[in-house]
Amino acid sequence: SLWMFHIVSHSLPRKKRTAQFPPKMTEFMSVLTHSLTFENAASPIIKVTGGPPYRKENPGQARGREDNCPALNAGTSKEVIEMLRVEHLYKNYQTGSQTYPVLRDVSFEVEKGEFVAVMGPSGSGKSTLLNCIACYIPFQKGEIVLGGQNLASLDAEGLAVVRNRKLGFVFQDFCLLDGLSVKDNILLPRIISGQTEEAMEEDVARLCRIFGIEHIRDKYPAEISGGEKQRTAVARALINSPLLMLADEPTRNLDSKSSRTVIQSFERAREELDTTIFMVTHDSFAASFCDRVIILKDGEIFKTAYCSGSHRDFQKELLEIIEEMGEEGEEKE
Repeated sequence: SLWMFHIVSHSLPRKKRTAQFPPKMTEFMSVLTHSLTFENAASPIIKVTGGPPYRKENPGQARGREDNCPALNAGTSKEVIEMLRVEHLYKNYQTGSQTYPVLRDVSFEVEKGEFVAVMGPSGSGKSTLLNCIACYIPFQKGEIVLGGQNLASLDAEGLAVVRNRKLGFVFQDFCLLDGLSVKDNILLPRIISGQTEEAMEEDVARLCRIFGIEHIRDKYPAEISGGEKQRTAVARALINSPLLMLADEPTRNLDSKSSRTVIQSFERAREELDTTIFMVTHDSFAASFCDRVIILKDGEIFKTAYCSGSHRDFQKELLEIIEEMGEEGEEKE
């Protein structure tokens, strides 16, 4: 839980490294800390590398869906932009002389504007997959390509650029700084990257409008609800216009009303900002709003489900798949 302090403290001149942050800030701080590069201690420098997103033509197999599910029009010839590609990914953990496989030959793609979720029981590899994509942990074999750039080919500086400019992060514990207002929490990634141009005021105003938090922009985290905190976290994740937003159990600590509000904010991000979202969740209700859900079991893709009807029907389908997965496990035992 010292990640956030580590990140922010190392983004400041050495003489100013006196800030203290609560332990809940670990993940977000880690993201920010490892997303900075410096020419000198007082001046954060972000050096963007890599080319534009890889583009490919739509093969004409887009999924036709009812209006109440997110959809692509079937059979269209629109250009498809691949934002994320994971190919034959393997990840093991070593404990003493024992090797434990966590991810085994995982492959999938995420296109621009898609909302994709990963589900699975505890220990299925969901969080490990997210951490590999976020460049937090190394993997033994395979490729992760973000916006046409192979992440395995990047050095520490290149990975810092990816975390700061190409990925946005939403965590289940919000990871907001209690001493900063909603507005300043949203602006934090932009400020730390050294981009303090006048346009950032317009950007934060637009995000507050999109996510319905204009009325709380000057309040502090202790003064707002859990749903408002998570919408603030979503706005913060998007302030640098990332290629991909990663969401780790974003509804886990919320009641049903707040959960729905957060999922609606994801939908607004897609509609108004064309945001690409990759979410890890245990929540079948949240997952039912996705275009596609990848179900993991024992580190492998058990099945991929596509939304082709209503959210309610898709949630029912997901629950049936999870039940089927449990029955297979019992048969093997």
